[in-house]
Amino acid sequence: ASCREFAREFSRKRVAICHRIVYREDMSTNDIQLAELTTDPAELAELATSDDEGVREEVALNDHTAAETLTAMADDENGDVRFGVATHPNTPLEVVESLLKDEDVEVVNGAVEGIRRRNPSYRFFQEQ
Repeated sequence: ASCREFAREFSRKRVAICHRIVYREDMSTNDIQLAELTTDPAELAELATSDDEGVREEVALNDHTAAETLTAMADDENGDVRFGVATHPNTPLEVVESLLKDEDVEVVNGAVEGIRRRNPSYRFFQEQ
């Protein structure tokens, strides 16, 4: 992987890493590890409804999370979860575009990153 690819992947994972460090005592470790490691989309869909923000963040970052699950998570109350949804390659483009209007600037930045990763020539403003 190139340095640029590594940097992009790192930015997606930074939210979960920071959450683990800051909130370690409050997290249900088993569900967080399961959300991080499982490859089963049905299991991830179930974990996406967890009351634990850390679990939902891991679901949003898991490469095996289905588009339907990510779509449902796009209006999560937690900005870090929405950031994960915005940067996830499985999130439908129309969902990522909707996150461009999010109240959290980090989520908006994540949506810009997610769109640019898919289509570097995407026009964010229409020419007049």
